[in-house]
Order: sequence, then structure tokens, then C-alpha cells
Amino acid sequence: MPLITRWSDIETAYPDGLTPAEELLIAACQAGEECVLEDGTLPPEGPPSPTRAIRADLLRYLILGGCETSSRGIQLRGAFVTGELDLSFARAIGITQLFKCRFDLDLTALQTHFELLDLSHSALHGLNLNGAKVTGFVVLRHITASAEVDLVGASINQQLDCDGAMFNATKGKALNAQGLQVTNSVYLRQIAASGTVDVNAASIGGQLGCTGAEFN
Repeated sequence: MPLITRWSDIETAYPDGLTPAEELLIAACQAGEECVLEDGTLPPEGPPSPTRAIRADLLRYLILGGCETSSRGIQLRGAFVTGELDLSFARAIGITQLFKCRFDLDLTALQTHFELLDLSHSALHGLNLNGAKVTGFVVLRHITASAEVDLVGASINQQLDCDGAMFNATKGKALNAQGLQVTNSVYLRQIAASGTVDVNAASIGGQLGCTGAEFN
């Protein structure tokens, strides 16, 4: 499907219209408010309901400032994101907070520029932030990832917080942070990693905290 870059692309891409969740998200983005879908909890596995379903290409458009998104960015809670969310080589507008969201495919952000990225309590397949540049924090607290989390060569100007995360890659590395540059601290406290956690050649300006972590 072609990238959505303007409102008319949405009408072409979705001839049957938007889901109720997508309509709520667009309105919240324009108002600079958080969008909470249903009760805001992590959606269950399986086909999503229309009140939870957000298509990845529309979400990409909003993260990059489409539909006159507020400069505050996007704050979304409780969504089921369908399709691969690919933000590669782009710049997100404002903060990108996708809290308690379930992704059925990868989230890819090669060399993407973020102000802040928060995926706390979300369920992911793979996460690729290779070479990404983040002005503020990257927050991966209590995420569950079923494929590799790639932070190779990423640059984070504040903290990387992965406390309580579950890295369950069945192949590759659980967390690959080779060459990562973090101005402040990296927190891996209480994580469970079913595979290698690689921080070779990483530069960490503050602490590397691994209290209570399990490396299997």
C-alpha cells in the first residue's frame, strides 16, 4: 500500500472508512490530547475489535505530523496496531508515546529522529531502532518483545529505561545495543532476557543498572 502523506490518501487507502479507534485517535492528535481506547489496557491477542484497531500506515502518518497533529505529538493507549509500523529515515513530531499497545508485526525506525519514545507495557514483535537519534528518553519499561530489539548505533540524549522488560527472541539477540550512545543511564533492572544482551562498544554516560535481571 502506498505511503499516506495527506488526507486524500486516507480516503483512497480506506474506501470503507476509518475504524472507530482511528477516528478517536485523529481527533485526539489534533487536540493535543491522549487517546485512550476502551479501558486503556493491553489488548488481547487475536483479531482486534474496531474499537481497538489502528492501521500502521495511518499511525505512521500521525506520528510524522499528519492531519494537523498537535506539536505535542501522539499519545495512544490500548491500541492494537495492525501491519508493520515503519518510521525509517523520518522525523517524529513531538513525543511518541504508544502505551499498552499490541503490535502484530515489527516496529522499524532505522535512523529515525524522535523527541521522546515511550513504548511502556506494550507487546511487540521485533523493534528496530538501528541508528535512531532521540533527543529525550527511550522508555521500554515492561515491554514484551518476541523478536530481537535492535538499538545498534542509536543515540539517546537522556536515559534508556528497560526496567521489567521481557526480551523473548527465539533467534538473533534478545537485546542488541552494540555501539549504543546514551548520555545518561541505561536501566535493565528486573528484565528477563531469553538470549544474548550485547552492549559491546556502547558508551553510557551514567549507570548501567541490572539489579534483579535474568540473562538466560
